[in-house]
Amino acid sequence: MHVDIVKNEWLAGFQLVAARVSFEEGELTFESGDDSVWRPVVLHPLPDQDSDDLVYPEKEPEHFMELLPTRIQGSYLWATQPHEQKECQFDHFVVAMQPTRGRGQAEVSR
Repeated sequence: MHVDIVKNEWLAGFQLVAARVSFEEGELTFESGDDSVWRPVVLHPLPDQDSDDLVYPEKEPEHFMELLPTRIQGSYLWATQPHEQKECQFDHFVVAMQPTRGRGQAEVSR
C-alpha cells in the first residue's frame, strides 16, 4: 500500500509524483526524486484528527499514511488516499491533465 504526493504543474498541464510513501511488510519506505527537498515536507509528525496527539511516521506508519491526505491537500501539492499499486493512477509518475469545458480549468486526477 502507498500514498503518492502529487504536484500539479498547471501551466505545463501535467501532474507529477514528487514522492511516494509505502507501507509493506511492516516497514515504511520513502522515495522521491530529491529526498533533501521532499523528506522534510512529507515525513514529519502529523497531528491526529481526533486527539491532536502527534503521529510519528516511524512509530505508527499505517495511521501516518491515513493522515497524509488530510494534511497535504492544496491546489499545488496533495496526497492521494492510501491505495494498492494495481489501483495507482500514477504508475508512471506523470499524468497529463485533461481539459474541461470551463475556461482556464483542468480536470485533476484526485
